[in-house]
Amino acid sequence: MAVSNADPFARMLDAIQEHAREERGAHVRLRPVGNPGFAVQFVSDPANPISAEMLGGLYVDELVYDPSSAADLPPPKTSTDPRVIAGELGITAATTTAELYRLRRQFALDNHPDRLAPHYRDSATTRMMIANRMIDDAIAARG
Repeated sequence: MAVSNADPFARMLDAIQEHAREERGAHVRLRPVGNPGFAVQFVSDPANPISAEMLGGLYVDELVYDPSSAADLPPPKTSTDPRVIAGELGITAATTTAELYRLRRQFALDNHPDRLAPHYRDSATTRMMIANRMIDDAIAARG
């Protein structure tokens, strides 16, 4: 889509598009995921999707859970006692609805099963269900 050779921006866009056409092979971006033990995941570029053959040819040794990568982090809380979780949330009669939504996000950041090592996931799921129920009940009481 050549607009004008006199326009520097158009020339730059043409050069980028030409470079994109010249590239061949799988495009893989690596990005961190929630749990430090699961450091990367594959993300395919829609313009050049990764075929099963290409993926099979890539080294994926780094994608195995490595518990030592999370060794310096404190262990997550595992108590499923509703009184303990209520104490962690700290919901009071003065807690606003906006604060309740913030509490939910913060609790999920700290306790979501997808962000924790596999052996913590069952208790994390239970903790999330209990906390969400408490927050939902508090929001309903304010509405």
